Amino acid sequence: MTPFACVDEAEYAQLARAFGPCVRMAYEIPMSAASLDEWTQRLARGRRGEVGMVIVNPAGKVLTHTKSFYPAGIFRIPTGGIGHDERVLDALRREVWEETGLEAEVQRLLAVLEYRFTGDAREVRFATYLFLLRADGREPRLQDANERIAAFRQDDIAGLRRIAEQLEGLSGDWDDWGRFRAVAHRVAAEVLGT
Repeated sequence: MTPFACVDEAEYAQLARAFGPCVRMAYEIPMSAASLDEWTQRLARGRRGEVGMVIVNPAGKVLTHTKSFYPAGIFRIPTGGIGHDERVLDALRREVWEETGLEAEVQRLLAVLEYRFTGDAREVRFATYLFLLRADGREPRLQDANERIAAFRQDDIAGLRRIAEQLEGLSGDWDDWGRFRAVAHRVAAEVLGT
């Protein structure tokens, strides 16, 4: 599948020079009208994409979190929005701090994931820039209460596949969200060789 033209190519080239080549994949995900409405509103509020954060501690564990409104037992890697006028790396630094309070060093850009959400004769385009980061052994501490993070957990890198399966298994109002969120976990697990 070819990319959906929702990535700034000049910025992508800069990231590739800084962190080396990465996986670049495109996904078409059918969604309900309600989900497409949500995505349209999200983009209208100034979001052009997101950063995905695979934050690994010295023991090799990946930081995941759950939010107060998620279905019970659902944890995932942190992500955060990239504003229309914001550079990807600036968004990454801001989001790591807001969501975890950790000092984290960027190891590499794992993937750029481009999405086309379709349905109801509409489409919404979106991108995830998925980064691998190395953090010290400190415990994460939420800095922005608006994030509504309820708990953190440390998972094995291999656990990213289990998380993807859990997300893909969500139903009802969480079905579209779960299928979208599963992609980054599955790709991270594949790129990191688990």
